[in-house]
Amino acid sequence: MAEVTHRRTYRRGESLYYEGDPGLGLYIIESGRVRLITNRDPECTCELRSLEANEMIGGLSLLGDFRRLETAETVTEAQVLGFFRPDLKNVMRQNPKAGAEIVMALARHMAAQHVELIHRYENQGDAVEALKTYAEVAKTVDPEGTPQL
Repeated sequence: MAEVTHRRTYRRGESLYYEGDPGLGLYIIESGRVRLITNRDPECTCELRSLEANEMIGGLSLLGDFRRLETAETVTEAQVLGFFRPDLKNVMRQNPKAGAEIVMALARHMAAQHVELIHRYENQGDAVEALKTYAEVAKTVDPEGTPQL
């Protein structure tokens, strides 16, 4: 994958992407620190998470046309690798086996996050209600993976 990733250095306080932007690819933090923030509460900017070296964000955008759910902003100078949907399509064309392995790794990562999210909701309240909500949400997504808003 090293041949198809894009290395970039971001200055402190620079954004990798903004909440609401179309998601085009994933980012792997090589060095430095990046925070994920949201401005959904008009009275404050809420920090959702902080990432450091060897952590990945944005993988969902390789699998479909999804808007960013948060803003990614550097806390320190950071070196980041970008891997974008056109890069994945090229890998899949040139080496289908490697492309399939990348997609399967992303799918496993997303599935693990999905299951953990359900478990956390279960732990905060009624497990049956969490699963009912999951089942209801499943009806709102078409076979292509696009939410029916």
